[in-house]
Amino acid sequence: MKVNPIFAVLLSASMLAMPQIAVADSVEVVQESAIERLFERGIAAQNAGNYAEAEAIWRQVIRRDRDNFVAYNNLGIALSDQGKVEEAIEASQEAIRLNPNYAFAYNNLGNALRNQGKLEEAIEAYQQALRLNPNYATAYYNLGIALRNQGKLEEAIEAYQQALRLNPNDATAYYNVWVTLSDQGKLEEAIEAYQQAIRLNPNYAAYNNLGNMLRNQGKLEEAIEAYQEAIRLNPNYATAYHNLGNVLYDQGKLEEALAKCNQALKLPEQTNITPASAHTLARNCLGLIYQKQEQYEEAIAEFQKAINLDSNWQIPRNNLRETQRLLALKLNPQPTYINDIAWLPNNDPDVPLLRSVVRVIAATPDGSQTGTGWVIKREGNRIWVLTARHVIHHEDTRRISDKIAVDFYSEPPSDKVHRRQEAKLVKIPIENDLDLVLLEVTDPPEDIQALPVLSQQVNRSDRIRIIGHPATGLPWTMVSGEISNRDRQLLQIAQTTVAAGNSGGPVLNEQDQVVGIVIKVSNSSDRETAGFAFAYSLTYVEVWLKKWEMF
Repeated sequence: MKVNPIFAVLLSASMLAMPQIAVADSVEVVQESAIERLFERGIAAQNAGNYAEAEAIWRQVIRRDRDNFVAYNNLGIALSDQGKVEEAIEASQEAIRLNPNYAFAYNNLGNALRNQGKLEEAIEAYQQALRLNPNYATAYYNLGIALRNQGKLEEAIEAYQQALRLNPNDATAYYNVWVTLSDQGKLEEAIEAYQQAIRLNPNYAAYNNLGNMLRNQGKLEEAIEAYQEAIRLNPNYATAYHNLGNVLYDQGKLEEALAKCNQALKLPEQTNITPASAHTLARNCLGLIYQKQEQYEEAIAEFQKAINLDSNWQIPRNNLRETQRLLALKLNPQPTYINDIAWLPNNDPDVPLLRSVVRVIAATPDGSQTGTGWVIKREGNRIWVLTARHVIHHEDTRRISDKIAVDFYSEPPSDKVHRRQEAKLVKIPIENDLDLVLLEVTDPPEDIQALPVLSQQVNRSDRIRIIGHPATGLPWTMVSGEISNRDRQLLQIAQTTVAAGNSGGPVLNEQDQVVGIVIKVSNSSDRETAGFAFAYSLTYVEVWLKKWEMF
């Protein structure tokens, strides 16, 4: 792997700035020539991605010339590329000690500090580099990254724009402007920035990403053109083929979509993408096409193949369950508002709780997305359901679903399905990023009531229960745990097993009162949250619940 172009530029510039050794006699001439050759070798090793070799070379230079601040600066870059962040910081600081006016070293110090998550210190380092060199485009660019990591999006864009003013051909800066504008929801401006990045650096993956953005905005014909350009640049790019199939599916051109997804499966697999590999996505796309054609058995087979390819991606599991439901309805039609009370188990004390917890189903471009919600209020023939915002928006696009439904708990016969009704989004806290929404459902089953809530602080070690629909388990699963920690906003829950699908579910105390709402489940790949579930405390969200007149 080649070194980041930014580092390559810094290394080249560093060599130009290398301290000159006085030519006093033949010995010193030989010494100067040797150091120059070492610099050439160090730069070549760094550009080739041989960071350990580059480190060894810069250390040779330093042994010959302990005051060579450029060598210390380049050593810091080589160490940072190897993940040796503490040593990289020390090397950059030594370069600064030897030459306090060396802007390159401040920039590289900022990079190392940013890699440690020390964003304030990194920003100070970048700003010092810019005070020393106001025309230092790379420092503006890196400052923008640090500011974006802090959530200071407007300031980040200003920094990127300064970098572009100094270097209008920096495609990477345009890319970061796109990311930041996307974070702000400024989709039109984001696409303009991305298109400028593509003009500067056209490549098949960039056109594929542009197609995704255009599809998310409903600009299907333009999305098709972008995917086709990606395929023209790389005819073996399976990802673009299945994305093209997705757009054709959106347009109702099912046979054409089928052909594109099958073409994706004939091409080499690509696994370094999200949310899943190209072949997994293509199988899911085929399943959706067959589902639309009411070829449910074929759809079930494709979703099962997608699950076998990637068991961690939950969408095919949701789509499989939905297709099985549609097949059951096709074989045994039932009224939409069927009376399901007869399907409730006898002598189960938890039935009232389970009836007040619904399964939320949201339509997304990839199929069905599911989560949990619970009834917070009932008036006459209407109920209001609280759930997490991310349950009803697409993971990648963050677009709110325009088709939401809820399933009610019962134990239907094998030839029947749960009662399902449409839900309407009525409240969303747009003033901040609170992961919470309110749904309204008309004509629910007559026995369903709101869950009681307790809006007061809970204690560590309090025992709790969570009801939800884990994607890896059965719906309406009830698990126990305890509050392991808490602050004003969050409850941290341990000794429980929850998974995707539990989000939005109620956290109940031992008196079966709701004390929180699940917003994040444990994830073994995330070191910060592994082994825990996190929930908003009711004391934190009650300001919104009161504003929405829920209690």
